[in-house]
Amino acid sequence: MTEAPEPFIIGVDGGGTKTHAWLACVDRDATGQLPFTVLGKGRAGPANPASLGVERCIETVAEAVRVAFTDAGIARCEVAALSAGLAGAGQAVIAEQVCGSLRASHIAERITVADDVSPAWRAARETLQAQGVEPAYPAIVLASGTGAIAWGIDARGGTARAGGLGPQHGDPGSGYAIGQAALDAGLDLPEIVTLRRASLDAGAPSKVTDIAGLARAVIEQCDKMPAARAIVERIADDLCAFICDVAGQLGGEPGAGLSLVMTGSVLCQASDVSETVISKLISRGYKPTTTTRIADPVLGSLLSAWDMLRGRG
Repeated sequence: MTEAPEPFIIGVDGGGTKTHAWLACVDRDATGQLPFTVLGKGRAGPANPASLGVERCIETVAEAVRVAFTDAGIARCEVAALSAGLAGAGQAVIAEQVCGSLRASHIAERITVADDVSPAWRAARETLQAQGVEPAYPAIVLASGTGAIAWGIDARGGTARAGGLGPQHGDPGSGYAIGQAALDAGLDLPEIVTLRRASLDAGAPSKVTDIAGLARAVIEQCDKMPAARAIVERIADDLCAFICDVAGQLGGEPGAGLSLVMTGSVLCQASDVSETVISKLISRGYKPTTTTRIADPVLGSLLSAWDMLRGRG
């Protein structure tokens, strides 16, 4: 392996199922759309400090970063900046604990830790800017993967959120909620049979991530199985309610514009859910002026790391 040139930055996106880390080299003379070149990508398990604990979260982030360096063929070193968006890090005290542990590991000279939805907004802003489009406010990020949450920001920088209740409260709007509803309804899907058998063999309840993993199979049956369609409709109702809640908290009213950002596997890997949410949103009087899908919110974390180098983070 070769020694790494400076400056390097790292973006991390950690959710309830998996964690992505991207290693990039900043090009200060860049003329392209992005001010850096991605050199390596790493993936590891879940990194939710609220549910897994800070220590395990740090281990997962470190593993994803290690894989990214290996993918790039570069010897691991302390980089210039790292920004991490992590599920469960929305509380300042948890974010600071994670940040402190990362600093102690000498993974980067500058570090920021935020929740896992604000990076999607940073990536969406970059996308809209590249298109020459000014976002309308409030801007709302709707995330649905293993869990689900809506986060919004107004023109003055005020923020609000809805959802994110966690599996202990059913986690409305999430992949977990879809999978659990399918189990409760006894849908005739091979994936459900396999999961039930594995649970019986292990003599333990199915993991949250495994239940959430049923979501895609349920969504794919929407056009063939009325019970699957009914589950998706209920999930879309919950997600639409989150958006309306956040918009209301930020002073948005029906008829006024808003920017909508969608991220997470439930919304980005299957159009049925996202299109149903938008349809329900319009029926309630909210018509997004822009809808941006962010499949890789880790890009937003990289942009936030770059912002730190420019003194804007």
